[in-house]
Amino acid sequence: MISRKILGSSNPSATTETDIYTVPAGKEALAAVFITNLSTSAGATIRVAVGSNGAGSIANSDYIAYEVQLDPRMVIKLHPIALDTGDIITVYASTANVTFKATGLEIDS
Repeated sequence: MISRKILGSSNPSATTETDIYTVPAGKEALAAVFITNLSTSAGATIRVAVGSNGAGSIANSDYIAYEVQLDPRMVIKLHPIALDTGDIITVYASTANVTFKATGLEIDS
């Protein structure tokens, strides 16, 4: 079975690694990540990692975006990412004015 859904979202505290989605047991996923800077005046930097270890255990090879600069009111999309059971999307922003939303498909494995 394939389910289309919002996989996870967060408006994390500044400089805090936050897991927004973990692929459940028995599932695979295809996820796109949307990142929005809500500030009208301040820029921000973001990081996005995909791995199986979660926040606090991220390896350099897990990053798909690292220290990317977002201008005020800027939105970016990270194209669909194939995920396996137990994979985790972890996000980080330099300010508390950034939101992250993962949308996509969960597929029975």
